[in-house]
Amino acid sequence: MNKIPSQKKPYGYINQFLSNKNLQAVVLFFVAIGIYANTFNHEYVYDDIIVIQSNAVVQKGIAGIPDLLTKDSFFGYNKGNSDLTGGRYRPLSLITFAIEHELFGSNAPFEHIINVLLYALTCVLLLFTLYLLFPSLSPLIIFGGTLLFVVHPTHTEVVSNIKSRDEILCLLFILSTFFFWMKLLKEKKVLYLIFALFAFALALLSKEQAILLLVWLPLAWWLNKETSVKRILISLFPFIIVAVFYLFIRSSFVGTVGDRISTDVMNNPYHLATTTEKFATIIWVFFLYLIKSLYPYSLSYDYTFNAIPYSNFSQPQVWFSLLLFSAMSVWIVISIFKKQYHALLLLIWLLPVILVSNLFFNVGAPFADRFLFLPSIGICVMMVGTLFMVYKIQKDETKRKLTIFIVVLIVTGFYSFETFERNFDWKSNKSIFAADEPKVPNSVKATLNYGSILMTEADTSKDETIKQEKLDSAFHLFKRGIGVYATADLYNHLGAYYNLINQTDSSEYYYQKSIGVKDFAMAKSNLLGVLQKKGAKLHTEKKEDSALLVFRKQIELDSTYADAYNNIGTVYFALQKFDSAEFYFNKTLVLQPTHQLATSNLANTYLNKGNHFFQLNNYDVALEYYIKAIKFKPDYVEAYANAGVIEMQKKNYSAAKKYFETALQYNPQHEFSRTRLMECEKFISN
Repeated sequence: MNKIPSQKKPYGYINQFLSNKNLQAVVLFFVAIGIYANTFNHEYVYDDIIVIQSNAVVQKGIAGIPDLLTKDSFFGYNKGNSDLTGGRYRPLSLITFAIEHELFGSNAPFEHIINVLLYALTCVLLLFTLYLLFPSLSPLIIFGGTLLFVVHPTHTEVVSNIKSRDEILCLLFILSTFFFWMKLLKEKKVLYLIFALFAFALALLSKEQAILLLVWLPLAWWLNKETSVKRILISLFPFIIVAVFYLFIRSSFVGTVGDRISTDVMNNPYHLATTTEKFATIIWVFFLYLIKSLYPYSLSYDYTFNAIPYSNFSQPQVWFSLLLFSAMSVWIVISIFKKQYHALLLLIWLLPVILVSNLFFNVGAPFADRFLFLPSIGICVMMVGTLFMVYKIQKDETKRKLTIFIVVLIVTGFYSFETFERNFDWKSNKSIFAADEPKVPNSVKATLNYGSILMTEADTSKDETIKQEKLDSAFHLFKRGIGVYATADLYNHLGAYYNLINQTDSSEYYYQKSIGVKDFAMAKSNLLGVLQKKGAKLHTEKKEDSALLVFRKQIELDSTYADAYNNIGTVYFALQKFDSAEFYFNKTLVLQPTHQLATSNLANTYLNKGNHFFQLNNYDVALEYYIKAIKFKPDYVEAYANAGVIEMQKKNYSAAKKYFETALQYNPQHEFSRTRLMECEKFISN
């Protein structure tokens, strides 16, 4: 019996696998799908509401595509009222959402499946692109680096949150651009240039960071032994034209960097920082990005104000980070001149991080896990490449590969477990807010969001014990948030809390505090509701003067609030001050002509004014008011009956008869009208 050659033992199988790119691609594709399969039944979560559910333009379906191409990405949600500098112009992902909505309606599971499929496709393309970019690298470095990218835990926010499809599409088309660019280097076919330009344009329409290709593309050729700078620049020129055209249409539609400055620390994380604090914190955040690229610990959907406290240059870690990245920059420059592959990998990590660092312009957040999606390519490949350096002392190449392969699989297992578990957090708003609030206890937004969920659950709970527990938890979260930084939103939620427990004075106080921080429409609306509740209670208790004071507060808050005028009219009606009541009901109808309650109240007022003049024997004026009452309430039986009585007094029996007949048409059981009708008929017959 022949022995199985040693090469056919683990080493041989690994070599066979690493020589088969297509098999590697299949494995990566199914690993990507498998690790995110537990997101297929997830809901719309967090920013999905902004870009899909509550985005009026996306909800139009295909009909909304022209607006998606010509307006800010958040226009359908905030009507262009964004204070983010330069706006956001990422129409491609929104167009896919609009098409999906047109074909399938609001279908979160379907859109999650699409996200995962696009991610799997991106991972496959990454593999083939890396082989083209780094032909001299060991296949184990290429496959191992791609595998680590596939399972990297920081990608959960991108894949599990439908909104972040912009990240996936951007990377998909960046890789496509790289792919055809490298094909162009080797085969010099114009068709590859056309494909690369088209992919570049789509990448830009996905997300702005694709502009970095203007740095990466020439470097990729340079590292692959293209020494003619002239050829590189000539080939790059069409990409520069596409980029300039993109920047032109972007600035025309949504604005340019520096066109607005946010004074809201929730959208401008360094608004409250001194200049030195800002730069020290940014330097420290660079190091956090590096750490989370290697060891993705304590992931969170939110890192807004105070989740990462401001740093200063008295802290050693800031100087360590500065020295580290200064050294990295020097290493990159040296590596470029030496044409070493890791120059491109380091720049793939570093440049996007710089772009989102707030160093040059405000991006709305100091840090985000999703910002590591593209940069993690560089780190993942570098990690496996570093293993080759570490195990260089091992002379046996096959054992070296097996050792590295095992280490990569161990890291893959760790990453995979973290990713699969993290996906469950992204199932719903409740799950992600509950999971992440303890990780960033100083984050105002995370505190607010979780407290809001608890309060909503308390409001709908039928179990008084559970309701009180959730309300108490929400209250403490809001109070803690205010202790960190008092926002209008936090005060608004405290107002809602007190409203739920029927402490309207405290509720009113916190709504006023919210409006004092900024002109907050939601707090105004809520305060109007609380004042309505207070005023109605006082009105029911016959405390009309106090009720009037409360309802006048509504007008002070919003002079166009129609209900306030109707409320005041109601109080005057109760006080039998019908002229004042008439004035305020008419004012209500000027502001809101279809206000049904004011219309009915005005009819009642006219009826009572008519009764007043009837008692004074001023029948003509009384009749005018009854007719006005009928005008505003065409089925007003009492008004018809009273008008009929006046016509009888004036001996206009035919006219009276018509009024009584109409009253009986609306209410056949109205005995008063029936009796008077019979009297009219007797007078007419005589």
